Amino acid sequence: MAVDPGRATIISAVIAGVAAIAVAVVTVAVKSDDNSTANKATKSPVVAVTTTAVVPPPTTTDGGTTTDDTGPAPDFTKDLKIPLLNYMSIFLRTGEVVQGKGTADLYYGPQRSIRTSFSQLSSDVEARTKAGCEDAVATRPAGKSITKLDTGQAICVVPSSLMAGGGVALLVVTSAPDSSGTIGLRLSYWS
Repeated sequence: MAVDPGRATIISAVIAGVAAIAVAVVTVAVKSDDNSTANKATKSPVVAVTTTAVVPPPTTTDGGTTTDDTGPAPDFTKDLKIPLLNYMSIFLRTGEVVQGKGTADLYYGPQRSIRTSFSQLSSDVEARTKAGCEDAVATRPAGKSITKLDTGQAICVVPSSLMAGGGVALLVVTSAPDSSGTIGLRLSYWS
């Protein structure tokens, strides 16, 4: 599918603008006083979370890390860098990642796998859309654990309504676990 050059320019400008605002916000937060929330957050286990543009990303033809541009745009998309610190809990509705194993939607843990206790998973994803994820989970479920975490791998999740209040999530591995176990994921969430 050809992308209109005008649309591509607008999307690039919006993404650049969002990135500039994010840099400004981080700079202001770092320069704030020692009692600030930003400085307290750096003293707890570090999980890098970067919010990306809410503009629906373009489709790639090589199985890349973007969602398809058909269907509704995700409520949000976040890039996550998750270290391997025993168990890391992933809350899909907010994109929050915390250390420990509690009542999260997903876990990334010692076996270098994505696991769940309550959500439905699929790694057999034909369309990286909300409807595509719903179909993948309904017709090609993966059980409670995904161990294939190669770069570009898509994982669809339909969280238990008790956990995330419903919704649908698409996780794409942006960087496979490195030698220390740190994994990069792009989370797109539809309510």
